[in-house]
Amino acid sequence: MSMYLSVLKKKIMAKYSTSLVSAICELIGEYNLSVNETCQWMRISRKTFYAWCKEKPAFREAIDKAYANRERNILDLLSKEKIIVSRKKVHKEKNAIPSIPFL
Repeated sequence: MSMYLSVLKKKIMAKYSTSLVSAICELIGEYNLSVNETCQWMRISRKTFYAWCKEKPAFREAIDKAYANRERNILDLLSKEKIIVSRKKVHKEKNAIPSIPFL
């Protein structure tokens, strides 16, 4: 577990800080958690998360980078495994080009 996620050990609701932003971005970008799951882990409400996105440009920029990192990680994984994803099924094909029609 990274040093940023050590914030999770606290029993009180998290307050805005650079270490909190880093932990949130790590949960979204590296661990692929949803906003809802991330907020539960970090002990903040979704309302607070979206308020910070609206009111704090640095937070919004960090979250955007985390989403881009998550997307890049998923696409890298799919291309390495040569997996084709469709709405109905997921299957492997030899020399397949990954396509994700629902993103």
